[in-house]
Amino acid sequence: MHKRNSRLMPCPVLFFALFGLALPIGSGAQDLLVNGSFETGTLAGWTLADQLNPADTANADHFYISVPGANTPAVNGITFTTAANAAGGNFYAVTASDLPGAHALLQSFTVPSGGGSLKLSFQMFVNDQSGIGPTIDPSGLDYTTGGSRVTRDNQHARVDILRAGAPDLSTAPADLVTTFYVGTDPSGFDANFNLVPNAFSLYKADLTNVLASGQSYRIRFAEVDNVSALNQGVDNVHLVSTTPEPGAVGLLAGLSLSGGLFLSRRRRIATARI
Repeated sequence: MHKRNSRLMPCPVLFFALFGLALPIGSGAQDLLVNGSFETGTLAGWTLADQLNPADTANADHFYISVPGANTPAVNGITFTTAANAAGGNFYAVTASDLPGAHALLQSFTVPSGGGSLKLSFQMFVNDQSGIGPTIDPSGLDYTTGGSRVTRDNQHARVDILRAGAPDLSTAPADLVTTFYVGTDPSGFDANFNLVPNAFSLYKADLTNVLASGQSYRIRFAEVDNVSALNQGVDNVHLVSTTPEPGAVGLLAGLSLSGGLFLSRRRRIATARI
């Protein structure tokens, strides 16, 4: 018996649906922070908070916008060297101070509803001009170490996620959702005993299972110093939420089903023609 050619031609719709070559499934990604790279040349979108020193009558000790690799902004004529940042763009934020104090840079954000992933990344350096390494007092971000005057050393930086409504400089466990950094970067000195500025380090964290969908929080970069100046440099802060595009999964399932039905029908036709 002569058999007709029953070889089935591939179904283009099924092929593309199964392997995603012509119908890729996209994702909706958004940065929940604004001006995280400070390329506006300002601190727009961010909030400053300081534990001011009464002796700082000009309120000059706080976070500033600066240029990577340039000296820190001058406060009472005092500046410090910083490292360049090839990935940093034109601007970044850094603390500059002359007197003991505590300083924070904060921004609020809300986690989108609907699930998906949540990834944080930022670049930072912490130059402790005292050169003695971090000292972390239980009083937290308080240069007076809990008293009316400085009684204990407190010299470190930190990066946290705060609950909405928490005080700007709080380190109470009830106000902290998670902490990424507490301390200072290693101190090194050149042949003339000048502190060598630390390079920017890249930090990454997956917050998908840490922050609740639909809830609001604040990210905080902060430092306290009552031993010597401390320069905390921050750049390229991104909190990216990625969620499936509406209908994308359903479209894939529908195309796969259509391709399957088409293939099944071709098989029945081919069999009937034997």
